[in-house]
Amino acid sequence: MNKHYKQSVLKLTSLIVIALISGCGQSTVKDSPKSIVEQCLIISEDTKQLLGKDYGSIIFDREAESIYIYNKLATPYLYEPGTNQKTSINGYGFAVSLDGTMYAYTTDDNLVVVSDKDGTILTTSPTQNDLITRWVNDGLIIETGKTHIFLNPFTGERRELFEDLPNRYISQGLRGLYQDVSFDPTLTRALYFAWDQKNNIYYFSLWDIANNKEIARISQSGFADAGLPVQWSSDSKQAILRVWEGDNMYSFISIHKNGQTETVLRQNASSFSLSPDNKKLAFWLYNNSKKKWEFSVRNLQTKEITNYCLESKYFPITPIWSVDSQNLVLEFIEDSANASVVLVNLNQGLAIQIAKNAKPIGWLK
Repeated sequence: MNKHYKQSVLKLTSLIVIALISGCGQSTVKDSPKSIVEQCLIISEDTKQLLGKDYGSIIFDREAESIYIYNKLATPYLYEPGTNQKTSINGYGFAVSLDGTMYAYTTDDNLVVVSDKDGTILTTSPTQNDLITRWVNDGLIIETGKTHIFLNPFTGERRELFEDLPNRYISQGLRGLYQDVSFDPTLTRALYFAWDQKNNIYYFSLWDIANNKEIARISQSGFADAGLPVQWSSDSKQAILRVWEGDNMYSFISIHKNGQTETVLRQNASSFSLSPDNKKLAFWLYNNSKKKWEFSVRNLQTKEITNYCLESKYFPITPIWSVDSQNLVLEFIEDSANASVVLVNLNQGLAIQIAKNAKPIGWLK
């Protein structure tokens, strides 16, 4: 098993654990929204419908959901749906800039490489088998063992991120689950899971880094499978997180950087993604009667939810938005040896299969 696969497996640990927990004991949704609209799409394999249109480029990595799927792809690649062209990338551990104009990856030569959408290398930085986790405003967050650093690949600036936060819960056995601190793109706020052992209270804390103080906290009923995922908006004004309320009830909560909170959705839903324009939330909603997950999008302004009737038998993977917030790519794990990727065009009502046995990582303009 090579180091690329091992690093990919680390990212999937929490997903696997969540799948094991979430697959059991599903209950009927208690607080169903009144405005759910069905716009059922049928998946087609006719990629010619995408030709001649500017969809930008999608980065595909090797899928580490299983070693069988992983071995089916020789190398990561850049894919242009509008031309049906693929370009191989000799690297791993990808992240895309917030404006969709650049992407970063690591090479076997221990370099962090930043390229533009045409594959032109813009800059390189030395690294030591570190793992790129995400792109923030001015650079990258990189995991180095048990800590994280900020790296500006253009100036060479490196600094360790402060993660010694009050009551922060750190899992002793499982990576990712309730463990990671989520920093906003400006690195002025930190959102993390906390446990007050003395009073046996669990909560999410929003921390003001510059002033070293807690701004707000959101209570949780205990230790469940909600964990962090959490996603910050591209403008750093708010974060969306999934909170367990007990009795198989979950909420998507919006917490603004000033501490104001709002319940966005109370459903048994997961694997969510906020659109780059911060106006829509894509997620997978569990249908208790079908025992399947259904892909849905909520308009955060009108509050309307659209169910696109695209179903996943297995615990779904987070959708990825295009830079213009009009398209998404969805990955479907079919079994231990097969996966497929579908491009969904919301405006035209298209669902086109564009890849097999590859993992979409990010979208470039």
